[in-house]
Amino acid sequence: MSRNTGSVRMGPISLITLVIVMCLAVLTVLTVATAHAGSNVAHKQADFTTDTYTNEIEAQNLMADVDGILATVRTYDGGKEDALAALRDANIAFTPDTREGLNIIIDDETGDISSVDHKSTSISITDDAVEATFVQTSGRCLTITLRINDDATYTLTKWKATTLWDEDAENNALWDPEQNE
Repeated sequence: MSRNTGSVRMGPISLITLVIVMCLAVLTVLTVATAHAGSNVAHKQADFTTDTYTNEIEAQNLMADVDGILATVRTYDGGKEDALAALRDANIAFTPDTREGLNIIIDDETGDISSVDHKSTSISITDDAVEATFVQTSGRCLTITLRINDDATYTLTKWKATTLWDEDAENNALWDPEQNE
């Protein structure tokens, strides 16, 4: 009777190899799904940041317009009432279509800067202030208030950035299974 003393049984090794391959396959799928979700979050954050900066640019342009008008009033020793009248006459409460270059967005592929329309802008002049709200299509919102002083200068009394939440929006999910097809 001869015995094979050096043989290795293939059953346990095959089983361990199969378990390792299955674990690696599952980890690969999880890695790809996590990378895709991370990419989606990064793009959403980039869009959010772009909209935030666009609102900031619009608000700063409005402040520059107001400052220019008030500087003209100050050259003639005008006061608060003159400043408010000049702001109303200058039609500072503009509509988005009458101003160019306020909404700046950078094209991801070309890197070019282009102007795009935004969701809404509302600017009003009250008895002693200029109030403005800039809202982007993403829901990013900036509200500012410039109080007009007696010496035809202004004081920034409010600069508040918020986000309008839309529960019914389709893009609130981090991962969309249809995008992976």
